[in-house]
Amino acid sequence: MIQLTSYEISTQGTADLFKIFFKYCGAEPARIRISVWDRVFKTTEYSSFELSPEPTGNYWAEFRSDSHIVNQEGQLTTKFNFGVELRVTDLASKNCQVVDVPFLITDIKRRKPGFPNVWILGDSNVAYLFKNKQAEASRFNGISHLSLSMNRFSKQVTPDFYKAVPLIENDLALFLLGEIDIRTSIIRNSRLKKESLEDNVCRLFDRFIDRVSEFTELYPGLGVAVLMPPPPFRDSVKLEEGLVSGSEDERMLAYMTLKSMLQYSLGSRLIDCYHEYLDDDGFVRSEFLNPGDHHILDSEPFFRSLTEKIKGYETNLG
Repeated sequence: MIQLTSYEISTQGTADLFKIFFKYCGAEPARIRISVWDRVFKTTEYSSFELSPEPTGNYWAEFRSDSHIVNQEGQLTTKFNFGVELRVTDLASKNCQVVDVPFLITDIKRRKPGFPNVWILGDSNVAYLFKNKQAEASRFNGISHLSLSMNRFSKQVTPDFYKAVPLIENDLALFLLGEIDIRTSIIRNSRLKKESLEDNVCRLFDRFIDRVSEFTELYPGLGVAVLMPPPPFRDSVKLEEGLVSGSEDERMLAYMTLKSMLQYSLGSRLIDCYHEYLDDDGFVRSEFLNPGDHHILDSEPFFRSLTEKIKGYETNLG
């Protein structure tokens, strides 16, 4: 349908711009739609472009992505650092061509100069922490990827994923994962497989710890720690169908089971920064949540706690 001839990547403000140049190879004029998708998990469409090319014509199109903006489907999008997948659809026949564009960007400009950097790698919860970044967050760098559950991280992320982060010796890498699993997949999978929550969490924990150990071996000069994900919220917080599974008690059981296993395995390398957000029973208070959403809106207590808890950790956590 199309032949990709070249592409360019640039930055405009906080947004990544991805520009493609291509030749239309169809025998007849057509109306086509070109969309750019997340290449890692293929779950998020960044943006799209429609045009009516003529045979053998040469064209270009430009797409945007930013980890702190919302696309037309209301999803927080991920930057282009990990490559993209182009999907070219003939709107009449519905035939679809997939073009893999496997570039990798290591964004050196994201480093803070003059001292070791602290990197928080995780899902959209990381993006929201940095969306309304407070002064307390100035020394931290957030790397978020949508739909990056602990399960997906453990099964699908390859060492290439880390190469997009400009890590150097004495930096501190913090993994913030698991909120998606606790909110949805652990309970759903336990029911589908007719197994206990504890067994499902144990299997997830084993794979995750293996992946963290692999990362530590790849970067022996770094401090490596794990951040506890946000605790569950009450059943009174209503989300769209499919975004939450089970009852508040089931979600809290999954959360506490995972926390206990991580504490036993990691000791001081497990960091919990959510105590200021909780009610007396350990649930996140609804006033801290983005309205109609599961993300925590006010990041100040989180970064205040994190700043205090990592003092002296940066070069002693390997």
